This record gives sequence, structure tokens and C-alpha cells, in this order.
Amino acid sequence: MILVAFRQGLRAAEVCDLRWDQIDFSGAVLHVRRVKSKHPLLGDELRALRRLQRESPPSPFVFVSERGTPFATAGFAKMIERVARPGLGLELKAHPHMLRHA
Repeated sequence: MILVAFRQGLRAAEVCDLRWDQIDFSGAVLHVRRVKSKHPLLGDELRALRRLQRESPPSPFVFVSERGTPFATAGFAKMIERVARPGLGLELKAHPHMLRHA
């Protein structure tokens, strides 16, 4: 989830609302609805998304919570903060919009 948001420059709401029908595996393209743009997907992203699709319970959403509901933007923000804090070694509070501009 973090890799896709970072590489594609997605907003938190866009990555949380991402649906499988927006991913063209054969063309290696992600269709983003905000401006109906196409984003190329790299090999490691495609492999990770295919594995996620195989291993996840059926859902139209790519990223779902443990309860099977679409991932919430607040949950994504907490994940970013939790993952970034030890990795950065700083007292900086990371948030999803940082990925968009990284």
C-alpha cells in the first residue's frame, strides 16, 4: 500500500479507494480516477499486487482492513506514522501526503 502510494503519488483517499478494476496487469498500468490518468506500474509493484490479489479475500477494493472493509484514510495515516518513526530515527510525525511529494 505504501509502495503504490509513494510511487504513484496518490492521495490517501485515492490509495484507500483503489479498486482491482483500475489495475491493468497486462498493460502494467494503473488507472487513477481523479483525472482519469494512467500511471505505469513497475515489475515489483505488479508482482506485489498480484500476490495481494491471490492471497486476499475477494473484494472490489485492493487494500482492505482485517475486517474485509475498505482501508480507511485514518488507518493509512496511522500505518505511515507507525512505519516511518523507527525508520527515520527522527521525532518527525510522518503523514500520507509526504509520500505524494517525495
